Amino acid sequence: MTMQLKALNLSVYRDANSQADCTNGGVSSTHTRLQLVGYVEHSKGIIDPLPEGVPTTIDPDHDAPVVLHVRHIFGENAVSLVPLTYDPTATAWRFQPGSMAGGNYATGDSRLNELVASFTGNRFHGPIAIHDRYEH
Repeated sequence: MTMQLKALNLSVYRDANSQADCTNGGVSSTHTRLQLVGYVEHSKGIIDPLPEGVPTTIDPDHDAPVVLHVRHIFGENAVSLVPLTYDPTATAWRFQPGSMAGGNYATGDSRLNELVASFTGNRFHGPIAIHDRYEH
């Protein structure tokens, strides 16, 4: 099932020459592009849509949608990118808590920097850790 969402396209940064996969099969080990489709504050699991973005068709068989996960840590907000999983019985994307950093990062355009700054209260320029490792 495909769906139309606002999304920001992100580029994955990883060592292309390395045979190691520290993500344990995470989405950033198989995709070079991710689609940021929303954000999740803390561990509530409620996916809020992006305030702006490019209308994008997301296909669960081929695309890699992620959300910006905003957590309150030691008095400050911290962000990471977490992949969504597709639930075919509910025909919906789900946020799965319990992810950890897999060693890869992603960057986007200035809209990503502005979105991160709106949550953290700080100017932001640089890559964001992709938390796509799950222990099975």
